[in-house]
Amino acid sequence: MSEEMVFEGQTEKDAVRAACQKLLVEPKMVEYEVLESKEATKTRFRTVRAYCKIQVTQVNRAVAPPKKEKSEDSTESTAPEAREEGQRERRPRRNDRNDRNDGNRNRSRGPRREREDKPLDPEMVAESGERAKNLVTQLLEKMGFEAIVSIEENDQRVFVHIGGSDPILFNEEENVLGSIQYIANAAIHWKLRGKRIIVERAGARADREEELSRLAKEMAEKVKETGEEMTLQPMHSGDRRLVHQALNDMEGVTTKSEGTGGFRCIRILPE
Repeated sequence: MSEEMVFEGQTEKDAVRAACQKLLVEPKMVEYEVLESKEATKTRFRTVRAYCKIQVTQVNRAVAPPKKEKSEDSTESTAPEAREEGQRERRPRRNDRNDRNDGNRNRSRGPRREREDKPLDPEMVAESGERAKNLVTQLLEKMGFEAIVSIEENDQRVFVHIGGSDPILFNEEENVLGSIQYIANAAIHWKLRGKRIIVERAGARADREEELSRLAKEMAEKVKETGEEMTLQPMHSGDRRLVHQALNDMEGVTTKSEGTGGFRCIRILPE
């Protein structure tokens, strides 16, 4: 299989679009087969995005027929006649005017400014943990939640653990913790250049590590029994590191990370 002809995306359409951009062709010119396709799944601890991998088998670079050019004689003969009969010149349609106006507005606004990745402030780094704990505690009180807040830090991040029994606070669909995390990062990390803030349910990380380790070992046992490799769904670097560590001492299997960006995953292979 040629790696240059394999493309990935969140959906089949995204993978085809990536292939077209790389090969400089239109979608109708590409013939392909789907190598791997996974639907989005949602577990107790995290949501896994959909994933699709295709291999382009053939590219039909068809040449479009040349357009017929109008003769100069016909153009010159019809233009005076139209003016003589009093026909009005075609005015731009409303959609055309809107497109033109949108283009003018976009040019006047200039390029969009991205958030700059500035270095952290050493003084704010030292105070990030206490500031995050106080801010999250105040937010929970104002929102009417009764919870216990504790923190855990490393060199780059502050983990704010929230303990409590309110079902709304920990409901994944409501995403209250995600909203609190966004506010905390806006105030401490982005504005004051302190550490990055991670807000999570107390014990969530330990539960996630335990479940990932269990699932990885179950799949590794299947690989040993069947002799066939298996691929885990795409996951972020922290979860991939946990899987590598869980299977590092297991005999008969080895692990390998592959893919790019948010679609990077782990492949479990028999030794």
